[in-house]
Amino acid sequence: LYQSKISPNHLYIGNDKGLDLIEYRNNEWISKGKNKGAQKYLIKSIQETNNRIYLGTEGKGVVILDDFSDEKAVRIDSVNGQPIIGFTYFLTNINNEIVVTTENGLLKIVDDSKAEHFDHFGDRFKNGSIGIFKILKENENYWISAYSKDINNLFFKTFRLKMNNSTLISDSLIALELPQKPTYQIYSEGEYTWIGTDKGLFKLNNSIERNYAADFNTLITNVKMKEDSVLYSGINYEYKD
Repeated sequence: LYQSKISPNHLYIGNDKGLDLIEYRNNEWISKGKNKGAQKYLIKSIQETNNRIYLGTEGKGVVILDDFSDEKAVRIDSVNGQPIIGFTYFLTNINNEIVVTTENGLLKIVDDSKAEHFDHFGDRFKNGSIGIFKILKENENYWISAYSKDINNLFFKTFRLKMNNSTLISDSLIALELPQKPTYQIYSEGEYTWIGTDKGLFKLNNSIERNYAADFNTLITNVKMKEDSVLYSGINYEYKD
C-alpha cells in the first residue's frame, strides 16, 4: 500500500497482478481501476516523485509510469545493462531521489533511464560487497537490512543509522540482539521501536543505553536430560535436590 503524496486521497495497491488505485471521496473508497502497463509485474513497493510513479518488483527491476493512466511502463534492470541485480526490489524516497535495494547495494534512479550507486550512507552500502534487502526510515534514522552474498553462508544483518549532530552514525551492534533474518518493517511509537522480522516482532526501548557487545552471563542451576548426555560422558543422568 502507498498513499499518494501528490493526491493524498489516492491509495495505490501493489499486488501479484500489477497496480490498482482507489480514491477516498465522500466518505467512501472508490475503485479507479488497474494500470494496464504494470499488469505483468508483481509489485513489492511504490514511490512517487516528479509526478511519476516508481514500482519495485519481484525479479524484474524498477518500473516507471508517467502517471496511473500510462500504459507504456519503462523497465530498468540488468536486461538493459543496468546494475539492478537481485530478486526483490524495494524502493524508498531519500532527499527526493528514488533509491532501490539490490544485490549490488543501494542504487538511485537517474534520468528515469539508468541506475547509479547511492553514496549517501557511505561506501559500505554501495560498493556491492553486501546485498541490501530493505531500507526503512524512522524519524531521522534509517534501518538497513543487508545480507551476505556467500551462498554457502547466507545470513542477514540489520544496521541502524542514527542521526548524531547532523551526521549519520552506523550502529550494527543492535543486530546482535536480532535474528539473522530479513527485517521487513519498522514502526516508531514514542520511545519504542517495533521491528518486524522473519522470526517475529521485537520491541526496542530507545531510552535505555545498552552495551550489545557485552557477553550475556547466565547461572545454570539445574540440568535434566531425557536422552544420553554428552555432559555426563554418555550417561543418562537426572539430578534431583
